[in-house]
Amino acid sequence: MPNVTFTLPNLFTLIRFLLSTLMFFLMLKHETFLSLMLLIIVGLTDLIDGYLARALNQKSSLGEMLDPMADKFMVLLALIALIRVYHFPIYGLLIISRDIISVMGSILIFVKKSANWKPNQLGKLTTFLQVLTLISYLTNFPYKNIILIITIISSILAAGIYFVRGLKIISTSYAPSQKQREQSSQ
Repeated sequence: MPNVTFTLPNLFTLIRFLLSTLMFFLMLKHETFLSLMLLIIVGLTDLIDGYLARALNQKSSLGEMLDPMADKFMVLLALIALIRVYHFPIYGLLIISRDIISVMGSILIFVKKSANWKPNQLGKLTTFLQVLTLISYLTNFPYKNIILIITIISSILAAGIYFVRGLKIISTSYAPSQKQREQSSQ
């Protein structure tokens, strides 16, 4: 993977951080329409940066780290604003359970200096459901609570899978190597 830091996809990811912050402040001011438009734009920039990274062969370690962090940043800011302004239930914070486990896994991978913490299909579905939940609360969609429950279930399942993955990483880092086992049996 190229070690280039400044790429067009990374620029889109950085823009996502800025737009997420702007969206947060607009949500706090109860600017629902503008918040919703920014949420859609943030979602589109997520698709664009991934597409550009693949199409232009500009995948980078920085991009692989920043891209999921931008998603988590946007969701966290939106949840804070939803709780403060849009009557989002506190138990709804369970939708970030996967994100908490994922961040812990990313830190674990970084410390172990092994491969990147890659999202699985359920993790990608959960991100989509999180955004759908945010939109449903912003628009006061009649079935927003059902969407929230589905998102919570998906988040908890994804968190469980990521947790097991983290346990496997920990167990392999503390398991003796073949050479160590041979030496101790002599």
